[in-house]
Amino acid sequence: VKLVDMPGVADAETRVALEGAVSALRDRFPEMFKASSRCKPPHLNIDNLKDHLFRADVMLRFELKSEKMLLDWLLEQNLRLAQQDDAVWWSN
Repeated sequence: VKLVDMPGVADAETRVALEGAVSALRDRFPEMFKASSRCKPPHLNIDNLKDHLFRADVMLRFELKSEKMLLDWLLEQNLRLAQQDDAVWWSN
């Protein structure tokens, strides 16, 4: 069980926003998501992504108050990362 899914850890508003935003991202980019929690990059697992976003406290740190704000922020980060030169990706 992921931390975000444990009872009493995340408030209902945060859980709804994380679930909705990550589900919308999966619907928009289905080829990027895999069922396995141990999938290899560049693929993502929806439960792991929700948990990582929760543990990083993204919603509070970036003052994201809703599912839409979180989704917009995720898409913005995706665009920013897509603009990086391939050399940056290969150097990591």
